[in-house]
Amino acid sequence: MKSSPVWIPPWALVGGQLAHGLSWLLLAWLGWERLLGPSLPGLAWVHLVALGWLTLIALAVLVHVFKGVLDVTWRGEAIARWALLPFALGTAGMVASFWAGALQPLAWAASLVGAGLVGYLVPAAATLASFRASEDASPAVARAFALVLVMLALAAKLGLGMAWGLASGSFPTLLAVGPAVHAHLGGVGWLTLLVMGVSVRTVRRISGSGPTQPWLHIGASTAVLAGLAGLTLGLGLGLPLVSGVGGAACALGACLNLVDLALRLKAGSEPHLPPQAFIGASAVYFVGAAVAGLMAWAGHPGWQAAYVFLGLMGWLGQMVNGHMLHIGIRVLATVARGDDDETEPIDILAPWLSWGSWAAAQLAVVGVTAGLVWNQGAW
Repeated sequence: MKSSPVWIPPWALVGGQLAHGLSWLLLAWLGWERLLGPSLPGLAWVHLVALGWLTLIALAVLVHVFKGVLDVTWRGEAIARWALLPFALGTAGMVASFWAGALQPLAWAASLVGAGLVGYLVPAAATLASFRASEDASPAVARAFALVLVMLALAAKLGLGMAWGLASGSFPTLLAVGPAVHAHLGGVGWLTLLVMGVSVRTVRRISGSGPTQPWLHIGASTAVLAGLAGLTLGLGLGLPLVSGVGGAACALGACLNLVDLALRLKAGSEPHLPPQAFIGASAVYFVGAAVAGLMAWAGHPGWQAAYVFLGLMGWLGQMVNGHMLHIGIRVLATVARGDDDETEPIDILAPWLSWGSWAAAQLAVVGVTAGLVWNQGAW
């Protein structure tokens, strides 16, 4: 094993996958205990997925993406890498506290998550501030990264305030409207916009395709960003019409994203198909999540949990799975074989395991969604 830093922190990828596996076990328990609606154990599951799996992996990948996409040198890279450790430990503490209903430890664990994010976001902000436009790096890309990191910071600040509000019994107004705004800032503003932006380049590499119609990506991202503004404003101020229009805009963005990714995958020449299958399924689930959200907005409460699940495990989760079967495998190959290794994932992975993983994941997503919609916990 090499002692020098790897281009993406491998322990964060492994830790994220462990959180992913644990999340299915917790979800099975929640289903059997019929605790799939709003509850503290349910919030434990949500944060295990959103922070322990998706955000931990995203922050780890950005360590490399900043260099590769923006052509910048990290300012304080070692600090950013080490900051992932308190973030991961704080996330574990939050999950355990939610699960046990221990609100005072929850607040301290959330503070540790916040400290880890500060340790990461300050060097990230300094790095973005050092960006200079070139032929290979557009200012629009740097602004997009800055936007999603601001969304992450806002979601974290709101979440920290709610954690201390729960522990102290204060901030009743924040606890009433904050959760929905917090969830959309994190799930849409941070994770969704990040995935949509980064996938422009990563899907090209994973599928072996060139650029398609740029207006599709621009239109999808713009619609989701505008929809997020409507959602947060409507939910925060209690304006259902505004939040409904925002949800419809997000649904439009999801549809445009599906068309964009379908064209990219269709034009691809890469023979390693399982990662592409995960990405294709992810785009379909994005549309499904938008539909579920609109159904919940229209007054069908059974769709609310399905909306959260499809957004996290369907749209975002399957996209991460696809990237892990390509980028994640390349990271681990580099750790094991050295920086000069260029072995392709198709030459490392067993096809039957990759396709088996894809099939099992889709059965799980569809089955749990059906169980949530029809309130069948055992499903």
